[in-house]
Amino acid sequence: MYNIDNGTTLDIPTPLSRKGRKAAAVIKKFMKSNGFSTGGSKMFYTPAEWRDRGETYGTTSELVFVYDGGDLHSIVNHEFGYQAAEQLRQLLENVGVYYECCTGWYSAIYEC
Repeated sequence: MYNIDNGTTLDIPTPLSRKGRKAAAVIKKFMKSNGFSTGGSKMFYTPAEWRDRGETYGTTSELVFVYDGGDLHSIVNHEFGYQAAEQLRQLLENVGVYYECCTGWYSAIYEC
């Protein structure tokens, strides 16, 4: 794994729903506690930002998170096995949300 990125790549955007903010905070904490990197890309987007980009999936979600080039790619896509993915899934479920893979490089957060 890589060192966590400095700068603005893990900034939580506004405005987000309460669930979206909680989910972003959980993912950010998960990444920092495991020393995961974003790969230098901006990680979190509001659904409105995502729609404005012309993206197809995740536009009605609570939050979109991008992991293209980052360590979460291997977690979400089960390249490290299921243990880390299950840990992230449980942490998100504890705040009432789940992630759905939209493509191989980003996922969307939805309320349970």
